Amino acid sequence: MIYLILHFGLKVVFWIKFSAKIYGAEKVPAGGPLLIASNHVTNWDPFLVHRAVPIRMAFMAKEELFKIPVLSWVMKNEKVIPVRRGAADRNAIRLAIAALKSGRVLGIFPEGTRNQSGELQDFQPGMTMLAVKAQCGVVPTWLEWSFKGTVRVYIGDLIHPPAEDSSKEEQVAFTEKVRSKILELGEKAKEG
Repeated sequence: MIYLILHFGLKVVFWIKFSAKIYGAEKVPAGGPLLIASNHVTNWDPFLVHRAVPIRMAFMAKEELFKIPVLSWVMKNEKVIPVRRGAADRNAIRLAIAALKSGRVLGIFPEGTRNQSGELQDFQPGMTMLAVKAQCGVVPTWLEWSFKGTVRVYIGDLIHPPAEDSSKEEQVAFTEKVRSKILELGEKAKEG
């Protein structure tokens, strides 16, 4: 029930506050396990990705957000996974892998933090580790915000991870493939 209210509310907010256009939503598989990997520019990004992806999903989010009363209640009901930043949070990783293996869809920002420069930064190792350990595909996504209050979401094709026993080189290549696909979506967004 919370999900339906949240999804409808986000539709209304993005219709009123932003002119949001979504390209490629049909590329998202009908269910999990799945990671939705996106660039991260604003505090609105998790809500926008949640709105753009046509299936139920949750995010991994910094634990500080769980101190905000109403937001904390919503995140707990949506089974958002809290992450302790600044160190390897083994509990968050364990919870995320378990969620993915149970068929859930998780949103993740592989840069690890917001980046308002518009340039995609290097990825943290978490996305690839989760994809490989849970053997779930990754859907690359690009969010393009404009100063006029418009936002466009570009969703790419599913990318399958290497096998669980893959080499470090194969995992690095996978990370770079996802990153390059997100960059391609960013180029497409800049072309209009």
